[in-house]
Amino acid sequence: MQESKNSQFASSIMNEEEKEEEEEKHDRFDSLPDDLIHLILFYFNDTRDVVRKFILISKRWLKLCKSLPFLIFYRASFPQDEELHDQNFIDFVDMVLLHHQDSPIFSFTLHWFYSSDDDAVIRNTNRWIHAALQRDVQELVINTGQNEHFTYNIPYKLLNAKQLRKLRVNFFCVSGYSHIVLPDRIHLPNLKYLWLAGLSISDESLTKKLLSSCPLLETLELHDCDMRTDNKRTLTVDCPNLQRFEFVHLFPHVLSLNNTMARVLRLTAPNLQKFTCRSFFGQAYCLENCSPLSDVSFEMVLEDEDDASYKALTSLPVEIKKVYVKRVMQFIRTVCKVKSMTLSSGILEVLSLALDMPDLQPPGLCNLQCLKIEMAFTKSSLRALAYLLKITPIVDSVFLVSEESNLEDAGDEWGEGMVLPRMLSHLKFIQIEGMEGCDNELRALQYLLRNAKVLMEVQLVFCSFVGAPEVEQFVEKVRGLPTTSSNMTITKKQDFEEGQMFGAE
Repeated sequence: MQESKNSQFASSIMNEEEKEEEEEKHDRFDSLPDDLIHLILFYFNDTRDVVRKFILISKRWLKLCKSLPFLIFYRASFPQDEELHDQNFIDFVDMVLLHHQDSPIFSFTLHWFYSSDDDAVIRNTNRWIHAALQRDVQELVINTGQNEHFTYNIPYKLLNAKQLRKLRVNFFCVSGYSHIVLPDRIHLPNLKYLWLAGLSISDESLTKKLLSSCPLLETLELHDCDMRTDNKRTLTVDCPNLQRFEFVHLFPHVLSLNNTMARVLRLTAPNLQKFTCRSFFGQAYCLENCSPLSDVSFEMVLEDEDDASYKALTSLPVEIKKVYVKRVMQFIRTVCKVKSMTLSSGILEVLSLALDMPDLQPPGLCNLQCLKIEMAFTKSSLRALAYLLKITPIVDSVFLVSEESNLEDAGDEWGEGMVLPRMLSHLKFIQIEGMEGCDNELRALQYLLRNAKVLMEVQLVFCSFVGAPEVEQFVEKVRGLPTTSSNMTITKKQDFEEGQMFGAE
């Protein structure tokens, strides 16, 4: 009996302490300034979570929830199994906007994919866009997905919002592009960031008007868009303030369905710093007045096979191979003063073909300091790698990512004739990811260590399926390779584990 009373007494004390602790926590929260609380709520990344978790903390927090400057809505946060839940999502967004009072909205983000009613998505998305624009939204992100082809008229007010600084529009359609109709008048005087995905714009003049109506545009990203600025299937991007441009198109089935995608990308951007391209070898590029570029990333594949292997490329007709080689050489010549370059395995394989065409040799990459390559450690790719290192006199960091396994023995002949007296005289860091501990990887390291005179660190990142004994055995082989550097360490990692250091012998 006494024990029961003691237990109840202790429990009451604990409850009181918990209440006091909770009240103290609320007091600490309430003492924070409004801007800081808004920032805390923003990091929850879903307005529904904010409302559910913080609306009961205090009246002040309830008020702050009604004036959130960042609104982020996910349809996936609601159950997916019944059509009724679409309406629940719509009601929730409407409720938040209704209670948002007249507070300005800095950023509005909507993610709504795979609804059972495509018309409802468009109808409600337009309502919410107008509501956000009425509250002077500066950043607007619309990500929706449709089940069938559809035509969407972009609201006039959206493309004439003077306050808008960032716009992301993605109308994904499972069977291809979504046809977009633009208003006749477009004026976005303060837009600095534009990201478009999954859109097809058939009116060349309006496409040109869209790109020319953003005088302050600094970042432009086009992902799987069917856009042209003339009837010759050319997309011309002329943006004097553009600093970052990304062009991605890697869906061959969509290309074959429409067969209207621009075949020539013409870019004029005198202030461009970073250019990223992921597309087909059939695409031609013309970078006019795009200096000084500091960072480029280039990935190409074959259109019908999603394949860029040496075997696939060499099986092509000679004339087609020459066209691909010429385009890659033209690209390298255009960016020859770049400081950082990322290349895909397809580019490397085409470059290996170019080595047998003396009239198509690329110029030296005299400013390149950082080289990143996704590659299969085949004889052809190793040969192209050696040539790239030969024409990059001041490269100091090399990052390689292995893509294929079970490759044929590359032998040692691939490095012949690829060495210059001062080659790799600045190389200090090497990283190879996706390693399996094969002989071709060891040969690549042997070539690098033999020529890198000031090398300080080699970082080897092994695939998770490579066992510890095999890793240790391979590292020992690397340590036994001859090197011209006297101050080098080897770091081994496996997936995301912490590295372990080994001094060079």
